[in-house]
Amino acid sequence: MNGLWLNVHNFYMTPIFKTKPTMYFVEQFANDPLTWQCEDGSFVRCDRKETSDMLSIPGFAQNMIPRDSGARGGIFHDSGYQKRGLYFATSYAGPYVFRKMSRKEVDEYLYPWVKAEGIVTVTASAIYYAVRVFGNEPWENKAKRREEWKHYKRAMDLYRIGPWTVK
Repeated sequence: MNGLWLNVHNFYMTPIFKTKPTMYFVEQFANDPLTWQCEDGSFVRCDRKETSDMLSIPGFAQNMIPRDSGARGGIFHDSGYQKRGLYFATSYAGPYVFRKMSRKEVDEYLYPWVKAEGIVTVTASAIYYAVRVFGNEPWENKAKRREEWKHYKRAMDLYRIGPWTVK
């Protein structure tokens, strides 16, 4: 399952402090969000506003795999875990339809996502197998974490439009 990233710089991340690992609030540009094009010609997107820890790299492995490696893959993977699925379309313009996915299905996309970001095969394989072996607890907790961070997302929305517009 190969593919390529489209619109690779059309998002920004804001760190959310006092969390371990560091969580980021990720917001994509509404008019041109980050998109993955599969080799079969279909397109995949995640939520436009999301929280992500990018790749949850354990401390002992951070020398081999820098934390910011594979950021886009980490964002999509976290969204897939939180929502239990992703948005798919047959054309870039859409419409994008949410498809419920199993943990294994979401994990299957992680390898090509990080490979497309230039991570070498051995490292991408290590990331994939670590997620398959240790990913059950995060799978169970991501949906809960999404609910916990809703208040932060609301605060970021207010910050972006300015508190002076809130009634």
